Amino acid sequence: MQRTPDQYVPLISPVREFSSDLEFLKSFPENAAALHELETMINEFVETYIYVRGWATSTVEKIQNIYQKVKKVLIGFRNLNVLACLGDRELWEIM
Repeated sequence: MQRTPDQYVPLISPVREFSSDLEFLKSFPENAAALHELETMINEFVETYIYVRGWATSTVEKIQNIYQKVKKVLIGFRNLNVLACLGDRELWEIM
């Protein structure tokens, strides 16, 4: 029997929200290390961040570095199915 498109349950919501995206990533046990690393890096950033006029570029670079490290860990776990579903913009937004 052929299914119609309205009979499929989407794995990923078409509406992008931090909480649902994070829960989706958590649903894969192999993401635990990457998500823990992400949380550690974000906490460190939040605890040490101070705004200094003229250093915005440095702040952007630090945030991009956090993003690249977590992305590398996710790829390292060969979790390509998750990355295939999340583009760079969406992955950046969940951070």
